Amino acid sequence: GALSRLADRRRERRGGQGGPGAGRAGEDGVVTVSHPADADFYDAHYYGHTDTPTANYRGYGEPGWSRPLARWLVANTAGPWLDAGCAFGHLVRDLNREAAPGGWACGVEWSAYAVEHTVAHPNIWQADVRDLARAFGEGLFRTVISMDLLEHFAPAETERVIAELGRVCSVDGVQVHLIGWPLPGREDGHYSDPSHVNHTPIGWYRRAFAAAGWRLDKERTRALNLHPGWRRTAWCGRWQVYRRAR
Repeated sequence: GALSRLADRRRERRGGQGGPGAGRAGEDGVVTVSHPADADFYDAHYYGHTDTPTANYRGYGEPGWSRPLARWLVANTAGPWLDAGCAFGHLVRDLNREAAPGGWACGVEWSAYAVEHTVAHPNIWQADVRDLARAFGEGLFRTVISMDLLEHFAPAETERVIAELGRVCSVDGVQVHLIGWPLPGREDGHYSDPSHVNHTPIGWYRRAFAAAGWRLDKERTRALNLHPGWRRTAWCGRWQVYRRAR
């Protein structure tokens, strides 16, 4: 789209493209353009379940943020919920617990390792978030969620993911995303994951969502970022809540 072409032109003026973890963004939003890591990259080594981790995880286990976040989502958004890039499915599990007996949540994850070791069976499927047509029809979910997902795709691919997540979200639905970028003072947390290939500031994402027909829900965005459990989740990013532009 237009946003990715602009980013490409800016990158070219800055001297080409780097690989994962390179080409840190300047004030003008210059980004590294690279293909997302293969699904097999997200294995036991990636999640820190071995002595040779390949990312910044150090033994991905039971997260303390999952239950409080599920409670906030059930209180402030409507189901059914989709967690896109759900890893082991902790949030999916807790959403189903908090929304019982009438609510329902599911998740999709690219990593075969994470799906194999999910805590949320049978509500997790392996799927590519860039193309969910085989898994879901249009407008199936009232709320679409992601945490630390969008920065795993180069800008043009990120726009594709935003469009696909919007396709499966209902007309009156919302999207809730924890978006990672090189926060000042926390850059190492972002760059320590070699599969983070989109290094653009948060403003770029807001413009990308706006171009796809979504606008920032400032009230819920502020409330979620001020939530007591925020620091447990926003290790190097910010929460953003979007609703369709009217």
